[in-house]
Amino acid sequence: MCIRDRECMRLRKLVGLKGKTNHPTVAARVVGGKQSPLFETILIDKGSSHGISIDMPVMTAYGLLGRITEVSWNVSRVLLLIDYNSNIDALIQRSRAHGILQGSGEKGCRLKFVQRTEDVKIGDAIITSGLAGVFPKGLLLGTVRNVEKEETGLFQEIWVSPAEYVTRVEEVLVIIKESG
Repeated sequence: MCIRDRECMRLRKLVGLKGKTNHPTVAARVVGGKQSPLFETILIDKGSSHGISIDMPVMTAYGLLGRITEVSWNVSRVLLLIDYNSNIDALIQRSRAHGILQGSGEKGCRLKFVQRTEDVKIGDAIITSGLAGVFPKGLLLGTVRNVEKEETGLFQEIWVSPAEYVTRVEEVLVIIKESG
């Protein structure tokens, strides 16, 4: 399969996703990678001239990638969900248990503050809860890859694999939120 065919397949998936969302979106290309050892970010080729502003969600055809943290006229910086500074209010789709998805760098993400009594299984889908107001409800964040329940303590140790392998992303959709 040639490079053009792969690009067409990726773009078809993105267009298909755009048709499934109830929110206006702007498609963008990734034009830069990680610029700092302290932050997991990418740069995209759209900015304020395209209606993009800080805290807008960024997704791929597979799920949520992160959120906009800096905007200029025609470029924006995306803080990836695997960044240690990323905290997203989340739900376990099957059991509806709440937690906070925190980035853990190359390790993926941790789902924190899920009570030890909650039913969590490897393979469970983790989605956005919509409660914090940044991300719409129901966007896929990833899947549970490991669960540890200690005999004591309030919370479980839950590791999550992100929905998208973030180093291979070339195109994204930015969800445009109404201001106000």
